[in-house]
Amino acid sequence: MFRRLTVLFVSLVGMAALGAQPSVSDDDDPDPATLERLVQSLGSSDFRKRGAAMNALRKVGDLAVPYLERHQNSADLEMRRRVEDLLSNIKITGEVFSYGGHEKGIISLAMLPGDRRALSAGEDRTIRLLDLNSGGEVRRFEGHTKQVWALAIAPDGKSFASGGQDYAIQLWNVDGDAKPHRLAILPDCVRCLVYSPDGKHLWAGAFDGKVHVVDAKTGETKATWPGHDDAVMSLALSPDGSTLLSAGGYRDQSVCVRDAKTGEIRRRLVGHRHHVCAVAFVDDRHAVSGGYDNVIRLWNLESGKIEREFAGHHSGVYGLAVSRDGKRLLSGGYDKIVRLWDIASGEELRRFQQHTDGINAIAFTSNGRYALSASNDCTVRLFYLPRMAK
Repeated sequence: MFRRLTVLFVSLVGMAALGAQPSVSDDDDPDPATLERLVQSLGSSDFRKRGAAMNALRKVGDLAVPYLERHQNSADLEMRRRVEDLLSNIKITGEVFSYGGHEKGIISLAMLPGDRRALSAGEDRTIRLLDLNSGGEVRRFEGHTKQVWALAIAPDGKSFASGGQDYAIQLWNVDGDAKPHRLAILPDCVRCLVYSPDGKHLWAGAFDGKVHVVDAKTGETKATWPGHDDAVMSLALSPDGSTLLSAGGYRDQSVCVRDAKTGEIRRRLVGHRHHVCAVAFVDDRHAVSGGYDNVIRLWNLESGKIEREFAGHHSGVYGLAVSRDGKRLLSGGYDKIVRLWDIASGEELRRFQQHTDGINAIAFTSNGRYALSASNDCTVRLFYLPRMAK
């Protein structure tokens, strides 16, 4: 016990000496004095202090590059090695951490408010709560009898819903009791879930080709909206909450633009040549879709026309996410690559190639500085993104 307390004390002293550590959820950049102090700590004889500095500089990403480059010719051989390792990590891989706790492929991701934690779920029937600062697992949720394909965070951030291959929608507390509450059983597999802004109901996209409107308290199905000739693969709600997008599978290949209150199909977006795997809003009038034809399309929702195509993936696009400001797009494909795009120009800004199997889900942190991806290689990976010019 004494040894454990001593190690903890030494660790805390080392962290205190470094000052406040950058967090994934931070909106402000570290000041120059903090960055220089972190780089100087790479030469510390205290391995805990060195390790803390390495982790902090990884999270800072490209902002740390000029400070690291000043020390590339340090007389300290070990410091030079650590500087080179960090520069390689930042400039080439861009990876902050890789979590490999799932036993099978990961299908779904969901970011919790505050950017400190995220949920992952997949083929091993479990849901994991992850700490985005440490890259570690906080807790595990078990209750589904088959693969878990869908996650949705309640508006209050305190609970979430899940669905999957067992037809069930389960409700869970993020903290506290980890036992699920079975909310509803649908007629077919649940592929995607979205909460209404008031948290009173869930939209569930199922393999029966319908969107089911489920009361989030009683589990009663309030309405069933047809419109697709194949599975509903993805759902997205507009920023103003008035429009719901639903994407169809191989026999359908379309995106329905619906009234979020009535389910009425205002417009059908046609252009994909295979099943549509992912949809996301850019703003209230524009959205992107991706599918197994390898192409991402930017749609004008008022005209129904394609404004731009993002070509580059060599296999199906299963994951899409748009930054909160609507300026950048993340895509993940079965070519094992995460790509970052500028929406206005269509330019590919960066790619991340650390996954060893297809990517099923992707997300931005709310500050737009990090990308979270989930793959069939059983890993969740966090990448830092290049900062936008101010």
